Amino acid sequence: MALTLSLPAIDTKPANPPEIRPAKLFPWLDAQLKRDPIEAAGTIGDSLAAINRVAMSDSRRLEIAERYWAAGDLLWPQLEKAFVRSTHPLTGEALAAAKAALGLASELSVAYKHLLAREADRRIHLTGYRLLVALIHRCLQCTARILINSYLSYSPVPAKTWLDAHAIYAFSRERDQHQSPIAADQPEMTPERVYLQALLLALANPYGFRPGQLDTVVRYLQEFSHWAKLTDVAPVHRMAKAVAIIPGGHDFPPFSANKGGAIEGAKIFLLTYDLAFQIQEQLRKATGMPVTRIRSMEEVAVLSTVRRRLNALLMAIFGGSALLLASIGIYGLMAYSVQQRTQEIGIRIALGAESSQVRNMVVKQGMRLALMGIVAGIAASFGLTRFLESSLYQVKAWDPLVFIGSPLILGAVSFLSVWLPARRATRIDPMIALRHE
Repeated sequence: MALTLSLPAIDTKPANPPEIRPAKLFPWLDAQLKRDPIEAAGTIGDSLAAINRVAMSDSRRLEIAERYWAAGDLLWPQLEKAFVRSTHPLTGEALAAAKAALGLASELSVAYKHLLAREADRRIHLTGYRLLVALIHRCLQCTARILINSYLSYSPVPAKTWLDAHAIYAFSRERDQHQSPIAADQPEMTPERVYLQALLLALANPYGFRPGQLDTVVRYLQEFSHWAKLTDVAPVHRMAKAVAIIPGGHDFPPFSANKGGAIEGAKIFLLTYDLAFQIQEQLRKATGMPVTRIRSMEEVAVLSTVRRRLNALLMAIFGGSALLLASIGIYGLMAYSVQQRTQEIGIRIALGAESSQVRNMVVKQGMRLALMGIVAGIAASFGLTRFLESSLYQVKAWDPLVFIGSPLILGAVSFLSVWLPARRATRIDPMIALRHE
């Protein structure tokens, strides 16, 4: 399969070409690392962004990318200290540090994806697949770093991050390199292992962590992610709670299979049964007691609010029913009152009144009555809403949407219930209207 990635265009003849000679670039890079980390990361990220958009040999690009990766590896921990425990929304230096960390990770990802795209197009690999596997690994490492920086700063994951990550893993799987070790002394470190860590991190509700918890989760995943498995075969339904779907060809993270929903295109399944059992065993060792009924935090939150959500649903149904019945009643009453005045309308028209004048008079009189009722209803509602405050959460008892929407609906129904019969009555022959009973 051809590997298609989201990459910026290469400018073969830039107006202001960046410095790409290692003899000049690397000393400058070392000097930047001695500056303030926030300023250094911003400058280095801008420099790499310019380099990513000019043409050069693959060997030169790889040499530069590796040097910039080493610089990023030194800067990221320093940048995280500047914003990881700051209050949100981030401002000042904390915001600058978060942007610099994420920007540097994103540009490094672009650099390695350029190299991977070129290597993937080669028909013959004279040195074997070692470089291809290393580039796949680096690209997935960059993805993991982008995710970590996004989650730590509570920022959205940059667009196309998941789309490219899924494409890279699918490519490695198609080339049968997804389980190839990165180095002989690290046989357990494979592209699939890095990809699994990114998937599991996204499934762990990372935006819900308190400061400092994300590092603990990352360390745990590095140690135990091998218990999770990826497969093309859909699991049995009864195991859906321990399965996630990876949506290939889409720019969004994996999601739990028990949430339902259909997606188009290729997909693979992340099986976490063994990982769940391993977590259960770790908890048993830590507490000395058997652990049962392991549930996600999302399931716990849903179960804790099920009664309130049921009450809210019932109140919404009853409120909607009351609004519907009120609308039907208003329409019937107003239409009947207009119909009773058919003879009056006929007399007025017979005496020379314009149909539009009669119709407008009837509408005004009917709407005056309707508006009096709406105003009285709003006043009564304001007095009674205090009894609902104990059942509401993050919603005001005097919700503007309700107190504006309901009167508008009732007003519209009232207008139609007056205007339609009046229009019909003014269009009939006056003699017929006079004989109407």
